[in-house]
Amino acid sequence: MKFNFVLVFILAFVLCACENVLLLKSPKPIPEKIVYAGEPQATTYKNNLTILANKGFVVGYDQKRLNPAWVAYKVFQIAPDSVSPKRPSHFEEDERLTVQVSHEDYTHSGYDRGHMAPNYAIATRYGKKAQLQTFLTSNITPQKHTLNAGIWEKLEKKIANDYANNLEEVWVFVGPIYTGKPRYLKTSKVQIPDAFFMIVLDEVSGKPRTLAFMVPQNVSGKEKSPKKFLTSIDKIEEKAGFDFLANLEDNFENALEAKQEKQIW
Repeated sequence: MKFNFVLVFILAFVLCACENVLLLKSPKPIPEKIVYAGEPQATTYKNNLTILANKGFVVGYDQKRLNPAWVAYKVFQIAPDSVSPKRPSHFEEDERLTVQVSHEDYTHSGYDRGHMAPNYAIATRYGKKAQLQTFLTSNITPQKHTLNAGIWEKLEKKIANDYANNLEEVWVFVGPIYTGKPRYLKTSKVQIPDAFFMIVLDEVSGKPRTLAFMVPQNVSGKEKSPKKFLTSIDKIEEKAGFDFLANLEDNFENALEAKQEKQIW
């Protein structure tokens, strides 16, 4: 009996060791990469930010300006059976923040509640919970309706329906730009941006290519061509006060960010 007990013990030890070896050799799941090449690093942007991680997107939130300073999101090919959940009619306060913006702060202000991480693209890729997070007031900035329902929406749809589906996956940075004397919504201290940026990234053979747009707040609702608003990432960085793609090799990053595309994909 003693011999059998020792034999069982040895066999159990060997099996356990083998299992541990197998576990060590098994690859760990790679976390989903939402923010391409690292979070934007402040250069001339002076306010501290609160980083809010959501499903499918990340927000760098400014609790002084009561706006996101930047939002990063990732979208990929839509599943054949994917449907967009019903759009909420109300924006909710973000309980992670100490200073709150309410849905009503925008009412009769003359400005839309402009999504930074877009409802449709996030909802159809990440589901209802993610969609509800896009309807937190930490994800909106004041946008004129002619911008929000015009060229900005056109760019969002092109990313969600064209780029993401045909290029497998794309990464996006969006956010506000402030250039003039600070202006605020009538009933709150939400600062009104003067313009907005959008950076779109796609990988070809493992290397990124980019499109960069800068769109003024007062753009005409009749404007149809995003091409008019093409710029370089360098120019966005100068206006926005951030260094994007900071984790890329310096020489490659510098060349990539200096380039201004002449055509949209």
